[in-house]
Amino acid sequence: MSKSIIERFLKNNIDKSNIIKLDQDASKRLFYKIKDQKNNSYILMDSSKEPKQFKNLLKVNNLIKDINISIPEIIDYDSDKFLILFEDFGEKRFDKLINNSKYTKVLLKTAIESLIVIKKSYNIEKNVLPTYNFYYLEKEISEFIDWYYPFIWKKKISNKYKKEFFKIWKELYNNINFDTKDLVHRDFFCNNLLYLPSRKKHLRCGIIDYQDAFLGDQTLDIISLFEDSRRIIDQSNKQDLIKYYLTETNQTKDKKIFFDKINFLGACRQTRILGRWVKLYNKKNNKNYLNYINYTWYWLEKNLNYYLLDELNYLYKELIPKNKRKYEN
Repeated sequence: MSKSIIERFLKNNIDKSNIIKLDQDASKRLFYKIKDQKNNSYILMDSSKEPKQFKNLLKVNNLIKDINISIPEIIDYDSDKFLILFEDFGEKRFDKLINNSKYTKVLLKTAIESLIVIKKSYNIEKNVLPTYNFYYLEKEISEFIDWYYPFIWKKKISNKYKKEFFKIWKELYNNINFDTKDLVHRDFFCNNLLYLPSRKKHLRCGIIDYQDAFLGDQTLDIISLFEDSRRIIDQSNKQDLIKYYLTETNQTKDKKIFFDKINFLGACRQTRILGRWVKLYNKKNNKNYLNYINYTWYWLEKNLNYYLLDELNYLYKELIPKNKRKYEN
């Protein structure tokens, strides 16, 4: 997107502005910090290379804008140029603070409190989002087969192992009682959460990048928060927060089912992300993504050691023996 197009769009709301391009991660979307003459700050998203993401974000925003959570206000947008001007939540992203003992417990609690509010408040009758099912799960874990396995062995997986892989996953999925009535962010992890200390209670957790939301089981967002594929997070208050979450959402009687889902969906997420790191490395020629592989295996092994996943754990040991799991530069 040319600077002149961006400037014309901004003139509707900001007379004169300073445009600063922000670092880009895995997305093709471009982000800019916009500052006016009074030093007020905004975020501009250019989604011209990902128009579907633009449309999805507006669709999800329309579903959640009245829920009592902190999402950036949309100040203006251009549907032809795929531009959105947002409120700026500042620089205190969770990933910059989460391993500071001063912040860890506060950040995790405000995030869990936000999930509780979403679970209690989302109006399923207005839902226009896709519902998560095995088709989506199969598509996700396929990234492990298509990208990670060939990266390790320099060859495609055999048909025998491929069939067994999907067979075990499907049997496990069919034996777990998943909820499909929750709004699920899908990437509810540190890079998409910002700390807003001037706000109160759960509103201190700012939530961004929600365009991939779907209808499913909210345990996936809890996994994304605690079992972050880019880092190891202190788990010292995890059990207390999960107990609090189960109490507030009336699930204390279903604690076993909850942990079945936590470990199954956790294994699914980390499996997908192993493939995603290799995919991003190949497409962007950026080795930094490979540095997250060891964190991802750390969480995946924890999930696979859960009693319910014994058969899956055995298969993974055959596919990727432990001595092949560690990535070294």
